[in-house]
Order: sequence, then structure tokens, then C-alpha cells
Amino acid sequence: MKKEKKVEQQQSESAAPQQIVTETRPIHNNPHLHQHNCIGIRTVVSGAVFDWALIDGKKPTTVKTSGTALVTDTTEALSLALAGVGIAYIFEPLARRYLREGSLEWLLPETAVGHDGLFLYYPRRASLAPKLRAFIDVAKKTLKSLE
Repeated sequence: MKKEKKVEQQQSESAAPQQIVTETRPIHNNPHLHQHNCIGIRTVVSGAVFDWALIDGKKPTTVKTSGTALVTDTTEALSLALAGVGIAYIFEPLARRYLREGSLEWLLPETAVGHDGLFLYYPRRASLAPKLRAFIDVAKKTLKSLE
């Protein structure tokens, strides 16, 4: 089996600058998140609202958030954060472009949880199926464009 290089990523809170102006910026500690309009993400499989995984000091913790918006897709949470609706819990590669542009601000980076990211396992063969080779090439190009 061959394993393609992983894409390391972090997941943390992001908000549009106008959201930060209209509400007080959460201060360096995650318990304050419950006082803000957070965009919730409902898991499709169980229907439960996803608790935000954060690092508090050196220990992992979860925080139940509340807000006026609830979505089932992180790209929708990103869109709502860009529109200034609230604070979203987003994988950094999805938000990277907007963070660079200044459309979003990364809140509480010290609480970000690191993830190993994505892997692709496939048989190591000299004659790789053309469809799989095309998928690997497109996936690498897409992930590189997110950097």
C-alpha cells in the first residue's frame, strides 16, 4: 500500500471583522464563547449539535456553544461567518484564503486543535488505474491551492 503525504490542519474559531466589532472579542479563554453568537454545526448522522473541541492550556476540552444559526455543512458555517452572522468553528485550510484577505479573523489561536489531516491509501502498483491517477493528481493540486 502506498500512503500519500498528509495535509496537517487546525480547526479553530473564525469570525468576520464586523462581527468582532459588534460583539466583544472573546478573551483568551474558551468559556467566554457561550456569551457569543456561535454558528452551530449539526451532525448529519446523529442529528446532535457538534461541541467545539479546544485546547485549554495544555488539556483538550469541549465547549457547548449557542447561537442563532445551525448548519449541517462547514462551508455553510464559513459563508455565515463571512456574512458576519457569528463565530464559526472551521478547518483552517477552508478559511485560509479569507484569513489572508482579512475577511475573517482567527479567534483564540492558542485554543486551536491540531489534526493529522487527510490521507489517501491506494495499492502500490506500476500500472495504476488512470481514473485513480487522475483523482490523485487533482487532489494534490486542489490541496496545494489551499496553501
